[in-house]
Amino acid sequence: TCALHNNGRVSCWGDNVWGELGTGDFNPQSPMTIATSVVDKFSAPIENVIAISAGGLSTCALMADTSVMCWGFGDYGSLGNGKMQESSVAVFVHKSVTDDSNLVHVASLAVGGYHTCILDTSGRASCWGKNFWGQLGNNPLAGTTAFSLKKAPVEVDSDEEFSNIATSSDTTCAILKSTKAVQCWGMNFSGQVGDGTVINRQQPVNVSGDGNYNVELALAQAFSCSLASNEAIRCWGNNSEGQLGNGTTNDRNTAGFVIFP
Repeated sequence: TCALHNNGRVSCWGDNVWGELGTGDFNPQSPMTIATSVVDKFSAPIENVIAISAGGLSTCALMADTSVMCWGFGDYGSLGNGKMQESSVAVFVHKSVTDDSNLVHVASLAVGGYHTCILDTSGRASCWGKNFWGQLGNNPLAGTTAFSLKKAPVEVDSDEEFSNIATSSDTTCAILKSTKAVQCWGMNFSGQVGDGTVINRQQPVNVSGDGNYNVELALAQAFSCSLASNEAIRCWGNNSEGQLGNGTTNDRNTAGFVIFP
């Protein structure tokens, strides 16, 4: 667990096997039960943080200068710093796989299980990390290799601009600026991409039945939900425990309304 303080510093507590607390050390034997400051490579607390996002084993911070720092598990390149190893201190995300200068002009970020995605200040999306199911959304026809991990950001294969982005362990979704409709990509075994199939998608596809005017997204293990401006909630994907809220336990591969009393 991590918290962002009013002074722009970050503290974390809990499990620290992979350095996910950012305290400068690893502690695989016992969890940290008190909050401790996240530090950089000089052991100084990171400052001027304006947003944080925590995934399964890593955390990233959006800085006031629009750069991004990450720490924790990095074996899939999920820290975005061009390496495939964990870090117990916050490290800057690189601009790309061929440019190791700091990534900048970031407006928002979402950390998944082993991948992270950002929106830049114009609304364009980029992702890095694990890509076994296409959750990075990059196009193999544009000179990359299908489903290979990326140790630094790659642009999502879309000409669209997005207003929101969200990640789960293996799926990514984003809201289009133009129509406020939702597009998703990545693992789709349970229909969590929402395009009416159970085919994994390595590029953004439209969510069927979702409608327009969405304002928020939330992704969990194998299912996805959107909140519209009229307060309607739609969900799709795995429904084995009734998590779609539609009165059944049947999976859905298209968006459907949550039923309220």
